[in-house]
Amino acid sequence: DIASRAVGKRGENPTLMGVLLKALPDNGLRVTGTDIERRAWRTVSARVDEVGAVVLPHGPLREFVSNVSPDDGIKITVNDKHRATLVSGSTKIQVSGLDPEPYPVGPDLHDPLVDFTMSAPEFATLIRHTLHATADPGKTSSAVLAGVNFSNLDGPLLARSADSYRMAVDGLDVETSGEFNVSAMASGLVECVKHLMSATSARIMIDARQSVLVVDCESG
Repeated sequence: DIASRAVGKRGENPTLMGVLLKALPDNGLRVTGTDIERRAWRTVSARVDEVGAVVLPHGPLREFVSNVSPDDGIKITVNDKHRATLVSGSTKIQVSGLDPEPYPVGPDLHDPLVDFTMSAPEFATLIRHTLHATADPGKTSSAVLAGVNFSNLDGPLLARSADSYRMAVDGLDVETSGEFNVSAMASGLVECVKHLMSATSARIMIDARQSVLVVDCESG
């Protein structure tokens, strides 16, 4: 459900309209969705017999998951033509998938420029206090005006937004690591706030290129 909220709209790149499922060597399954401007993913525990990845259409996948019992678990097998078979209890479906190779690569977080943890509700409040002043992306050619800027160049963690006639600024005294100045699209931040409000802490990371803001929500 988390990943499917970030997939592309109908009519766009077919790869972006799907969800990337990646079986990891440490017995984990990472599910990712992205429309380029925003990216959402979650890793869950899974028994992995063979590592690999596939892109599946999020509609059939989401419908299947919503109609089976969590107690039954889900078995996923994928053949060499990217066709997936999903089985849960007595329910079984087959879905034609796509090659994961063209799927957009995510941010590099092996050596993030910035990495710190703060209160999730406080970060959500910071975002909410500035979202209202962002410009409508359909009415501006500036990606900066359609998002919120985060920086600590002046000391505290500041969130700033502005369109052609108004501005919003809010700040928090938070201990951070390294200087940063990065902007994030409002569409992604709206979804981010939903998860932050139900979490206790948020790990904030900026990748080495200083172009992506990553928020990892943790529940208590």
